[in-house]
Amino acid sequence: MEVYLRKKHKSKWTIPCHTISSSDAEYLFRLMIRSGRKIPKDWQGGLKMLYSLGGVQPAHLRIFNEPKTSSIYNVVAAIPGAWESDRYVIVGCSHDSWTYGAGDPGLGLALLTEIARVFATAVQKGWKTRRSILFVSWDANLYASSGVSHWLQEHHFEISSRAVAYIDLTRVLQGNQTLQVHSSPLLREVTRKAIVRVKRGSSGSQLLTKNDRPTTVAPTPAAAPIDFSSTVDSDEPSFAFLGNLGIPFIRATVVNGPK
Repeated sequence: MEVYLRKKHKSKWTIPCHTISSSDAEYLFRLMIRSGRKIPKDWQGGLKMLYSLGGVQPAHLRIFNEPKTSSIYNVVAAIPGAWESDRYVIVGCSHDSWTYGAGDPGLGLALLTEIARVFATAVQKGWKTRRSILFVSWDANLYASSGVSHWLQEHHFEISSRAVAYIDLTRVLQGNQTLQVHSSPLLREVTRKAIVRVKRGSSGSQLLTKNDRPTTVAPTPAAAPIDFSSTVDSDEPSFAFLGNLGIPFIRATVVNGPK
């Protein structure tokens, strides 16, 4: 619960919670290290510094949030399907961020716009898609995924009965070592087949046609490390699709990992 709502709702909780940047967190940790004590190894978090329990010095948290109502806007574009227009493949990414948003959601938005442009160009040249493709940019994702949640509530019956899959472009690049794929088990094999068709070269990557033999990259840990997972964080649009409507999802991101 937001700090500014504690008194309004007379919450019984006395520990406030507020989002801060990693640089602010590192500064607070440095203060705690001076007067604190070591923590168990399994308590160590993701920041590259030593975690510790705070000392006896009191901490004061000043929050300047203001309760107000604001309008949010989702952006939706569609390419109608030629044979199954009532079946939707949805590709989405949020467009709000805590700071400048170059990596999140900037990279995902760049991919979303480029994919939409390439598909639109193909349609103009006569290509047809079997099912309808929806390109959606979500607003207010950092506020409890409000944009995607309200959109799904408004179109609940249509999306739950017609959506085939959701492709999430959230946080697509966080490193350069391992391809981490979060997906529903139903779409895992589809993802593997798509990865095999990507050939990696010195000038970048290109998509292999069906007649080419994908020998450069294979879905094995030795050639192309792939970490599959069926979990998804609750602050991602994928969670709203899977948790609210049970729609299978795919979210792929490149990370720095040991695998």
